[in-house]
Amino acid sequence: MKKLTRFLAVLLICLAVFSTVSMAAEGTLPQEETIAAEDIILPGVPEKISVDSKYQDCLDISWGAVEGADGYDVYLKEYKGEWTYHTSVTTPEATIGNLMYNRTYIIGVKSYVIIDGVKHESEKMRERETGKFGGLPPVEGLKAAATSEGIKLSWDRCYGTSFYRVYIRENNKWKKITDIKDNSVCDYLYKNVKAGEKYYFAVKAFVKGYYTSGGGIDTYRITYPKDLTKTEITYKKSLTERTVDLEWSEIANADGYRIYIFKDNKWSALKTVKGLTYKAEGLEPSTKYKFKVRAYFKIDGETKWGAYSDVVSVTTCQAFVEAYRLEELKKYFTDGDWCVKLGSQTDEKGNVYDFTLAVKGNSIFARYDYKNNKALRDTEYLVDLDKEKVYMIFDDNKTYVILPENKAAQVADSLLNVVLVMDMSDVNDVTGKTTIYKEKTAVAEFYRHPEIGIKKKTYYYINEKLSGLKINYTDGTAEVFSPIEISDTPSSSVFKVPSGYKKVAY
Repeated sequence: MKKLTRFLAVLLICLAVFSTVSMAAEGTLPQEETIAAEDIILPGVPEKISVDSKYQDCLDISWGAVEGADGYDVYLKEYKGEWTYHTSVTTPEATIGNLMYNRTYIIGVKSYVIIDGVKHESEKMRERETGKFGGLPPVEGLKAAATSEGIKLSWDRCYGTSFYRVYIRENNKWKKITDIKDNSVCDYLYKNVKAGEKYYFAVKAFVKGYYTSGGGIDTYRITYPKDLTKTEITYKKSLTERTVDLEWSEIANADGYRIYIFKDNKWSALKTVKGLTYKAEGLEPSTKYKFKVRAYFKIDGETKWGAYSDVVSVTTCQAFVEAYRLEELKKYFTDGDWCVKLGSQTDEKGNVYDFTLAVKGNSIFARYDYKNNKALRDTEYLVDLDKEKVYMIFDDNKTYVILPENKAAQVADSLLNVVLVMDMSDVNDVTGKTTIYKEKTAVAEFYRHPEIGIKKKTYYYINEKLSGLKINYTDGTAEVFSPIEISDTPSSSVFKVPSGYKKVAY
């Protein structure tokens, strides 16, 4: 019986083998084919690598696409260093980050194909040297704030650096406090402080490589306060005749601030705010106001008040012509026939020009001759208050325009301010003070024009000839006009639109 069973088992195995061989012979079973290594066609080398450095610590690179490639491997090494694999991409572009300043890098790119799940790279690599990456980085945005624990320094992160070095100035020399080796840490607490003392701090970024070198340095001065609840208040220069923009320093952990105003001989609470700025509105023109502020803190359901700031005094601007109407300007006008020529003047944008101003009856003539900017046209303005018109005249193409009422009034307003400043008819009627300097007479005479916020006008004479003029305004600003020439007989032709000039639309 056992022999019969063994025979049947052997017979079944033989039948199975025979059946498999027959099916393979008939082509019903697929045959696995493998490609020999010597038969694989490797992709070509990528074309020229382009590099674009838009950010502090990274490079955007791109290269020519390789036909048939499934992707690309990007390698990186420092000059004279070893190649390291960086990333793999499927498109001919990549971004390489976390680079260091003042280092030279070499970028390599290979193309590859994937066959039977195996990556096969191109035989050769396309290389590109970056040169030294970037200049030495400066630290920016350094700030300091007094806290109960000390002075907290903070600054903007400087990417691509190795570490930061914090300094303090003592005995007119910079002294190292510490090195911060993690370039993502951009703050430091200096604890060795005394109330009322001034401190000077600096932070510098360093790059550690073949040698350690530092970039630009940022400095900050701060006085550690005697009372940490006392803020500092100031105002912006953009005040108007009815508004004042106030701002103050931040107090740590404060929940808000209350602003106070002094008027009608008493202090009154003006507003309670959360932020660090406030626009005081509804004020009177040409009026001196005082402001102060203090912080408050919510502690266990109660309001605790900080110390008052020092008082800041502000004088609002003069509302010279609130409605900007030409007819309202006449009452401020000073009749007289005179002409003033100023030497080279420079405006806020650095444009240099000669300025001529003349007055006759109720008319004003002004001319701007620009010297260093050919894009600016030499322009004349003719203000006729009797006709309530303002002409803007261009002699380069012999044209003129009549300004619309709102624009005309603004131009006339600004020129009339200068007229009131430059009018010499009042010189003999004001109090004066004479001084002698190097055997030359200099006369300083004082005059007030409250209508336009003039605090003082100082006329300078050399041997009885007027040589200069300085105007101090009530808002603390000043203007100097020198050299100047004055004539009592301005040409009458300048108060007319030149004949032959064509009127064009504004």
